[in-house]
Amino acid sequence: MEWGDANHNIAETSYGQTLLLWAVQNGHEGVVKLLLESEDIKPNTSNKGSNRTPLLWASGNGHQGIANPLLGREDIKSDNSSKSSSTLLTLAV
Repeated sequence: MEWGDANHNIAETSYGQTLLLWAVQNGHEGVVKLLLESEDIKPNTSNKGSNRTPLLWASGNGHQGIANPLLGREDIKSDNSSKSSSTLLTLAV
C-alpha cells in the first residue's frame, strides 16, 4: 500500500499514541497487519502514559491475533516493560 506523505509514526499530542498503538489497543487486527506491512513503521514506540509498546498492549488485552504478527517482526523488542514494571509475560498471564 502506498502511504504517500503520511507519517504513521507520529504520536498525537493528547495521549502520545501512534496509529499502531491505537489500532492495537482497540483490537483492530486488520489495521495492525496493514500498518506492519510498512517498512518504516516503528513497532516498539510506546505511549507516554503507561510507556507500553504495541506488543505489551496486545499481550495485556489478550489480542493473540495482533501479538503474533508483531512477534513475527525482526525488529520487535519482546523484553520491554511498562512503567508499572509489567513485563510481556505478566501481562499475557
